[in-house]
Amino acid sequence: MKIGFVTFCTEDYTCVVDNLVESILTFSKYDVIVNSINFTYQHESNRVRVNRIDYSPINYYNICKLKIYSAINSDFDVALCLDADMIVTDQIDNLFNENIQKVINSDFPLFGKHPHKPLEANSGWLETIKQYSHKIRDNWVFATFLFSNKNKWFLNEVYHEMNLKNNQMGEDELIINGLLSKYGVQYDIGYNFFPSAVDNMFDIFFNDLEPTKENNTYTEHNCPIKFYCFHGFIIKNCTLATDLIERIKNKHNKQILPII
Repeated sequence: MKIGFVTFCTEDYTCVVDNLVESILTFSKYDVIVNSINFTYQHESNRVRVNRIDYSPINYYNICKLKIYSAINSDFDVALCLDADMIVTDQIDNLFNENIQKVINSDFPLFGKHPHKPLEANSGWLETIKQYSHKIRDNWVFATFLFSNKNKWFLNEVYHEMNLKNNQMGEDELIINGLLSKYGVQYDIGYNFFPSAVDNMFDIFFNDLEPTKENNTYTEHNCPIKFYCFHGFIIKNCTLATDLIERIKNKHNKQILPII
């Protein structure tokens, strides 16, 4: 069985995806496919494969659409689709270990749980959801997901819908949640596996802070988290992301030191 990671980027995100790839090569045993949009990404590791996608026009909506295309076009039997502005931690392969059988047998990809209720903050989104179903699913999900060959049909439908709409507030996340509502799907992967890269999340991950409702917004919203990835604006800062990878390496190495 071929298992791996799928990601995507434009040329201006090269240093960002470099860090994601470096974290995967460091902390995971699985390979990665980088889908580079309108340029050819280069990496010397034989664990990194590159697919070039030429597409126009390039805007945020179409980049989100090409993320879905990248997953559909991959040749992995099971894969985790990640945004470029993420890095994985030394715990990442636990995500595959925990979910491999579930995702192989699931009719739908396993999406990351969302801690908030975006429909309450984005009034226009509800009208789009109602195009698919008037029975709104209870648990919103992010457009970051583990998928298998069995559930690529759903990704094909998301891609088809995005092509039809051509431009949509909420992008792929909104379409995904709309279609999940259409099919009455109320499950997800069961947790958020890519908490925001902010100070309190770092402190909790590095055991410098005890998680409580006061310092962990995920707990506040009854959303379990597992530190398998970090994502967000800090990861877009290539220097800070590089430093974070080194910090995770040091933490990992300390944990596996032999007892003398």
